[in-house]
Amino acid sequence: MALTQIINSGIGQVTDIKLGGSGSANTLDDYEEGTWTPSLSANTGTAPSASSRSGSYTKIGRLVTANATITNVTAGGTDSAQIQVASLPFTPDVADAHGTLSYSLVQVSSTDVGAIVQADASADVLVFLMNRRDGSRTQIDNQHIQSGTSDFFFTVSYMTNQ
Repeated sequence: MALTQIINSGIGQVTDIKLGGSGSANTLDDYEEGTWTPSLSANTGTAPSASSRSGSYTKIGRLVTANATITNVTAGGTDSAQIQVASLPFTPDVADAHGTLSYSLVQVSSTDVGAIVQADASADVLVFLMNRRDGSRTQIDNQHIQSGTSDFFFTVSYMTNQ
């Protein structure tokens, strides 16, 4: 793929683009778009299931931004089992992946004010967390699911070594 560069003398073709300097470490040499299928798991007991799971991602260098839609979720066996996403398009470098989570038809309490998604301490799974009015967070677990009608939508960004 040819890259176009606009400079003082006009428009020309270049073989690479450098950001923030002219060294090789500043070369934008990795860009990828694709799709992935998120899989649900639980920290204990039976994992929830979903009738539809889809996702897309963009990877620029080491930065990955992934979007997912998980619909018609049915709770697993244990009410207190934390809902997790057990697959990502690339493995997070550290447990700092975080993003926004939207949901529909999820049972929430009057103290819940919103939700996020973030990597757990092992960075191998994402967990769904509910923000509380007092500033604390609690896990979204099977007891929040209205079986067959709950939906989750999220966007998460994280760094990878891949």
